[in-house]
Amino acid sequence: MRRGQITVFIIIGLVLILSVGIVTYLYQSRAVAPIEREVVVPEDVQQVYDYVSTCVSQLGKEGLSLMGLQGGFITIPPSIERNPNSYVSADGVGIFKTPLWYYEGEDRTPPLDYLQRELELHIKNNLPDCVEGFSAFEGLFTIRELGPARPSVTLADEQVIIDLTWPLEISTQNKRIEWDKFVVRYPVKLKQMWELADRTLKAENQFSWFENLTMDLMASNADIPLSGMEVFCGTKKWRLPQVKQEIQNLMYYNLPRVRVENTKYPAPLESERTYDRLRDQAEDVRSALTLGKKPQFPTNVPADVYEMNRMRFDVGSPQTELKAAFTYVSDWPMLVNAQPSEGGILSTSQMKGPAKYLRFFCLNQWHFTYDVIYPIKMLIRDDTAFNGEGYVFQMAFPVIIEDNEESRQFFGLRRFQFPRVGVDFCEDVGTAEVDVRAKGFVDLSPIAQELEGAQVRYKCVNRECILGTTAGDGSGSIRLRSFLPSGCGNPVITAGKEGYLESSGVPDAQGRVDLQLTKLKKLNYSINIHPYYEEVDKTNPLVSRNKDWLLAQTYSKLPASMRATVGVSLRGGNLEQYSLYPAGRSTSAEIYGITPAVNNSNEVDFVLGDAQYDIDIMLFKGDLAVGGYHAENITIGYEELASADSVVFNVVEYRPLPEQSHQQAGLFLFLYERGTYEDDEPYAKALRPRFV
Repeated sequence: MRRGQITVFIIIGLVLILSVGIVTYLYQSRAVAPIEREVVVPEDVQQVYDYVSTCVSQLGKEGLSLMGLQGGFITIPPSIERNPNSYVSADGVGIFKTPLWYYEGEDRTPPLDYLQRELELHIKNNLPDCVEGFSAFEGLFTIRELGPARPSVTLADEQVIIDLTWPLEISTQNKRIEWDKFVVRYPVKLKQMWELADRTLKAENQFSWFENLTMDLMASNADIPLSGMEVFCGTKKWRLPQVKQEIQNLMYYNLPRVRVENTKYPAPLESERTYDRLRDQAEDVRSALTLGKKPQFPTNVPADVYEMNRMRFDVGSPQTELKAAFTYVSDWPMLVNAQPSEGGILSTSQMKGPAKYLRFFCLNQWHFTYDVIYPIKMLIRDDTAFNGEGYVFQMAFPVIIEDNEESRQFFGLRRFQFPRVGVDFCEDVGTAEVDVRAKGFVDLSPIAQELEGAQVRYKCVNRECILGTTAGDGSGSIRLRSFLPSGCGNPVITAGKEGYLESSGVPDAQGRVDLQLTKLKKLNYSINIHPYYEEVDKTNPLVSRNKDWLLAQTYSKLPASMRATVGVSLRGGNLEQYSLYPAGRSTSAEIYGITPAVNNSNEVDFVLGDAQYDIDIMLFKGDLAVGGYHAENITIGYEELASADSVVFNVVEYRPLPEQSHQQAGLFLFLYERGTYEDDEPYAKALRPRFV
């Protein structure tokens, strides 16, 4: 008896467990794919049923289309619609708008039940106009409303279902029927699409994924200055509007390459293991570069490695057949500011070597911090929707960067500091007028003449504008007349023309500026090497012995391992020239990615007249300095230049090869302090440049 009772309890327990399992399964099945609403329509009602269902179907599809375009909204809330910064154009002309789901720290994601209510309201409000009082059935039926139409929308995983309850009385001459049930289904995964969009925004707000991607892309673009250093004499400048255009182009071309994990995107070119291996190798390359070692770069890299290893965004989505893409259109607003800048100009800070020893060495460095705000649109596509017609759901959100870092929580449009862009300063023209004449000597003329084609610039403190070029005005004068930008009490006017030295001045009381441009003569140059031998004391490089100029070994053709840097500077004038010899031969700086701004030709300009110069030449074998020439305040006269076609620079080659530190010290002491030629004549004077 006891054993039988136990058996009964076991059976009851199994039944209860099975019942709970069945109920749970049915509930989950209903949530994922609701039970099909089977509507058996009598033949007498079929025409009316089809007519109403067609209206509901059209209105529902219209509402779903608006939702897809407008981020889940059929009617844009007024607070969003009247603020152009809180949405992006959905159609290119601004008729439809895609609201930002995140704006100024506020989550504006419309919840699923809001989408349902929006669609229900759209159908309810527009259904009377669609059925037109059932005038289409005049003479066939008399149709009377027994109650209001009440649509109910269900967003299931695989479809959207509209249940319309609308009590109608349908009468003919012989019969009267009451009917109130209408059902329309759309094979659209709207719920899945909304969930993917919601997961994406939450992941972006948590990890600032697009802010980090934006900074990575900016850092990879040489035309967007972040931090850097170059061997360069002169100031390197970037205009903020051009930098902004580069950022816009970067986003336009690269955002569509972003892939959302577990969605349907183009198949990778290699196996997942290959991308994991390349990711590890990238870490090794970074470590080697950090330690100053030569990295071992991977080979046979697939073309989509960057998309797979850097542009895959894991938002925590389950596997889905939906497609996802991101876009930025250059017509959309983008706010960009950079510091330090002045008037929309970003400039480098320059450090120059001592005038005596390293005049030819200039180091420019820069570090700019950016504030960037721009919108991104996410598009999610269901290819199977509407029986293969397809359906797109889109939403938008902002990317917010402050001082080169993500700032989604606390930084937005209200705190954005708009830059004072230089082009605005130049276009803010006042009433003051200037009359600029640039004069200079031309070939075969003993009298200075007004020059045509001279570029005229306007400078006010650290702001600079191009006013135009001088040209004939029909009266016999060659000049530039222009109104000046306002807001500067003491501007400087500069004129420059190819083949002349720039000249600057200030307008007189009548606005007249006469500038005299000094004519230059461009000469090809070559180098003649003069070997010199001495043995330097290891403890005192000021002392040397066995000195000998190896006159018989003078040569002019440099071996492939040798090169020279040539610097010629005009004393008291704005003319500093730097070049590599032979032209086009790489330097070690270029090998390591530092590009000196030098002439890519073996030409040099001299003032066509008497002038004083500083000349600095360094001779290298590989990266080792092995000689040079240094002369200060050397006078070169008109007589030397007038009939010359070229100039030969004489350069010392220091021997033996100065590989040791005491030999390097001896080399520089010889070049800059104690170097003499035969008969104790200073070598710089004995080996002065020769004009031929």
